[in-house]
This record gives sequence, structure tokens and C-alpha cells, in this order.
Amino acid sequence: MFDILHFKYFDQLHFEQKSASISEADKHFFEKVDQDVANILSKDQIKKARKANEKFVAENARRVQYEDQLEQKDKVISGLKDVIEKLKVRN
Repeated sequence: MFDILHFKYFDQLHFEQKSASISEADKHFFEKVDQDVANILSKDQIKKARKANEKFVAENARRVQYEDQLEQKDKVISGLKDVIEKLKVRN
């Protein structure tokens, strides 16, 4: 009888220790899952923000390009005005 009780006691003790370690493992697992989900959501939010900003970045790049072209044409116009003034003075 002592052997059976002794076996049951150690079996129960082993089960409780195993349950406690599983609970810790489960807790760690679910914490890891929560952290991974938060990271994935964060990455998705960053991708969405970048995609939304790409339009503005492209528009800004075009604006800068047009400003450069406009500045070059203003220089050409200014140079042509100088030429016209010089021609007027000659005549």
C-alpha cells in the first residue's frame, strides 16, 4: 500500500511540476505571439505610411524638377532681355 501511495504522490507531484512548466511555457509562448503580432502590425502601419507618403515624395520630386527648369528658363529669359536691351541701345 505504501508503494502505491508513494507512487501516486510522486506521480501527482510530477504532474503538477509539468503543468506548472507548461503554464510557464504557454505564458511565454503567448507573450511571444503578442509581441510578434504587435511587430507585424507596426510594420504594416509603417508600410502604409510609406505608401501614402510615396505620392507626396513623387510630387515633391517633380516640383523640385519643375522649379529647376523654371529657374533655368528664367535665366534664359533674363539673358534674352539683356540682348534685347543691347540691341535697342545700338539702334
